Amino acid sequence: MFRTSKSFIVGKLRPKKFRQSMKKLPSSWLFLFLIPISVGFFFHQGYYLSCNSYPADDQVDYLTQANWIKENGGVIKFPLQLITNNFTENRKHPLYSLVLSIIAEKDVSFFKNAKILEFAVSLLTITVLFIVAFKAFSLTTAVIATSIFAANKFIMEEFSLLVPDAMFPALVALSWFFIAKGFSEDKGRNFLWGMVFASIAFLSKPVGILILGSYLISSLVIYRRSLHRIKEFGLSLLVFIAVASPLLIRNFIIYKNPFYNNNTSLLWIDDRQQRRAVGFKENPPTVFDYLRSHKVRDEIINTKNGAIGLISNISLITLFEVRRLRYPVILLLLMVVGIFLDKNRRRALFSAVLFGSFYLFFSYNYKVSPHYRHIIPISFLIFFYVINALSKVLPKRVLLICVALISFLPLYVVIIEKKISPISEINVTNLEIPSEQAAFLYFAKDNFDDRTIIVKGNEERLAYEWYDSVHGVVIPHPYFATFEEFASFLKEKDVRYVVIGPSTALSFKGIYQNYFYADSGKMIIKAVPAGWKQVFTKYDRAFVFKIN
Repeated sequence: MFRTSKSFIVGKLRPKKFRQSMKKLPSSWLFLFLIPISVGFFFHQGYYLSCNSYPADDQVDYLTQANWIKENGGVIKFPLQLITNNFTENRKHPLYSLVLSIIAEKDVSFFKNAKILEFAVSLLTITVLFIVAFKAFSLTTAVIATSIFAANKFIMEEFSLLVPDAMFPALVALSWFFIAKGFSEDKGRNFLWGMVFASIAFLSKPVGILILGSYLISSLVIYRRSLHRIKEFGLSLLVFIAVASPLLIRNFIIYKNPFYNNNTSLLWIDDRQQRRAVGFKENPPTVFDYLRSHKVRDEIINTKNGAIGLISNISLITLFEVRRLRYPVILLLLMVVGIFLDKNRRRALFSAVLFGSFYLFFSYNYKVSPHYRHIIPISFLIFFYVINALSKVLPKRVLLICVALISFLPLYVVIIEKKISPISEINVTNLEIPSEQAAFLYFAKDNFDDRTIIVKGNEERLAYEWYDSVHGVVIPHPYFATFEEFASFLKEKDVRYVVIGPSTALSFKGIYQNYFYADSGKMIIKAVPAGWKQVFTKYDRAFVFKIN
């Protein structure tokens, strides 16, 4: 029943009713549609990859982890490194770092090569979305949906970063496609492939677990007490467990919870910077700790406000690219209509559960992380169902004109925004090392030794760890409510230097409010703390203080 050959998966994604689809549109239009979409995507994505001239934030972590994997046995030995907890990262799931490790090297060229790989991943994601939409709905849906993806600056900007956000939507879409097909055809082999992609999505990002949860809920609703489905259901779960087993085993051994992720603790804090508190990683807060000091009523209100905030984020990643409520509300209503009109009732149910689980989770998480990127992985459901619903009511001639015009949308956006003028500005491998970083590294290598203990703030422009290192023990800047608590920590740890800048001053206002503040990307000194001596600065964006 569970046929797992390569020909099966290829066959599932190859449109079988090609001739029937082409009756709606002339076959030559297929190529006309793909050409402008591809050209527009090439320049649009190339532009944003060029703008990503230096890794910051999570990009540094993934590059650094990829180097660690490469230096410790590479892809082959990584499952063992993960199970034995030699690879200790417990916030970011390892798949993307594992992919990057194939080309990893502790050199600035790593960043350039990684961006080329990211371009290929983005192109693959757009291709997957096109095929899934074509196979599940129609050529019309496929063309319009991928055109919107390729034309949206926020999506392309997110896809240009060296994080899993470009590969994750493709994995979610493939999981949705096979699971929905399994429900509609009652074939266990579809669930098998659905769980393969769901487990890979889980290894890519922790939130991938919502796909498994949506599958479980939908199965309970659809099959209820159908005993003959228990075997297929159990086998599909075993597939998920088998593929994700290295991570699940590590988490169970170390944390007594196979689905543990330290980022979950962010749900139980009020200030995102609390995650940097001493001992947070080893002893994170729990839901029970949180509920002791928070009212359920307040959490419901926060979730409602988060849901409204997410609606404005939907506005950003659709055609509108502005924060509005009326546009995405209309889209969501059209999506609901599209789901309601979907004759494949089981697919409609699973789509609603999957979208709802992501939306509810990130509505609650909005207070900690309100970023629009969280809604991108399930945005394909909005596009698919809205477009499919409209295609059923619009006259064929009008629909044909709309499809033709929208297929040129990515190229139109690129030209209007002058992202190919001149073409020479498109430089995917662009890399610009911040001058203050080069100056700091020169200072550090001149002044730090192996016994030096340094506290380093969260300065993006000083993120050198992925290609270089300095002597000494570097401690990430911890969170404290007051400067006095921080000073006690420095004394206890015998810290010699504190490396900070505007981002650190902004992030830790409780510590630095009487001494430093950020203004226009620079750190302004109001007063130097007693016992501190400024020994380095560059452009007021990087400071080193020596602790006496």
